[in-house]
Formats: sequence, structure tokens, C-alpha cells
Amino acid sequence: MARNPLFRSTQRVATILVATFFSAASSHALVIDGFDTPFGPASQGTLDSPQIIGGEADFVGFGGSPAPAVTISSGNAVVNAPSGGIFEFLYDGNDDNELSNALALGNIDLTQGGSQTAFQIEVLSVVGVVELYSMGATRFDGTEYSSIPFTIFINAPGTVLIPFSSLTVPPPSDALSGAGAINFSFGFDAGESISIGSFAIVPEPGSAALLGTMLMLFGRRRAPRG
Repeated sequence: MARNPLFRSTQRVATILVATFFSAASSHALVIDGFDTPFGPASQGTLDSPQIIGGEADFVGFGGSPAPAVTISSGNAVVNAPSGGIFEFLYDGNDDNELSNALALGNIDLTQGGSQTAFQIEVLSVVGVVELYSMGATRFDGTEYSSIPFTIFINAPGTVLIPFSSLTVPPPSDALSGAGAINFSFGFDAGESISIGSFAIVPEPGSAALLGTMLMLFGRRRAPRG
């Protein structure tokens, strides 16, 4: 299945360093998806809801046989990958097509005038070591993509905080201040799964507010999934 290269991470084989912070969830979050509308289980599809940023979420699983699938219920999105593979959450406006990669969020300012400074992923549980291998925002006209520079490995529940300042094109990136699409792409080995409570954009807390431990992971990118 052909995917827009704006949403595809490049192959990484060099040794990497990943810094992931686990913090308290913010009460001032701009929620991308709180997973309040039931869906699935399905390996691909679209879900319309006024509670989702842009009014719609697109889901696509591929690379495994069967492909990874998501089940959403009561504020919980569970992705199971019995045969490994890749699963993408894409927020690109209401196009009713999980394969089109539209850029129709409407030129949204994800920074909210500078008050919001980080992506936040609420991980409720995880089986194995799941990769967040691609994540970021694309400018509404497709000319700029601000993304994580390295794969992030997730092996424990917690709130994963990814500061805008750590992205490949940090603020004042036009992709962040005028977003047309947001994507989260996860990679799985066989038998792995992850449960996500929400995707959000939040003000980055000061170091004193961090409740967990900074996770420093050295390693090589695993073989391609699936």
C-alpha cells in the first residue's frame, strides 16, 4: 500500500539515543483523540466523532498477516499485533478515506499561540517493546513535516511527553502553527500490543513537575516489522 512519504520514517540503522519523559497528565491539554467513540476491532477504517480533532480519525494496519488491528472502547484504544506489523493513527480532517492522506485539519495552530509545547501520549499498558517509529505534524499545504528524529521505544505504561523543541523542525515550524495532518505510527513484533488512553498536545511541565524517570535507551533499530 502506497503511503505519502511525508508520513513515512526513513530507515535508521545507527545507534540512537532516545529521551522520553513520563509526567503527570496536563489539565490544559488540547485533546487530539480521547478514544471515547467505540470502534473495531479492525485493521483499517475511519471513525467520525466531534470529539476527535478535525472530526475524524483514520486507522491503517499493515505488514503482518493478519495486520495489526485496533479496538476502541471507553477511552481506551488497544492495538494488537499477533503477527507484528505497523499501525498508524492519522488525523487529517474529515475525508472518509483512511488511505488518502488528506491535509484537511484546517490550518490548526497546535501551539495555541505558544501556550502548548509538547505532544503527549497516555500509555495505559504495553506488551513487549512497541516502537513509536513515526510521529509528527504536516503543514496544511504539505510543504513541511515536523517529526520525531528517532524511534522511541515504549515498554511501560506512563505518559510519554515529546517536546516540540525535540522535533526535526522545532517551533516556529509552520507544520506546528498551521497543521493540516497529525500522524502516530507504531511498529510491533509478533505478539506485541499497546493500550493508549489519549493523544494530546500540552504545555510542557517544568522539571519539578515530572513524576517519573527520564528513560534513556541506547540501541539499534530492530529489523523491519512484519
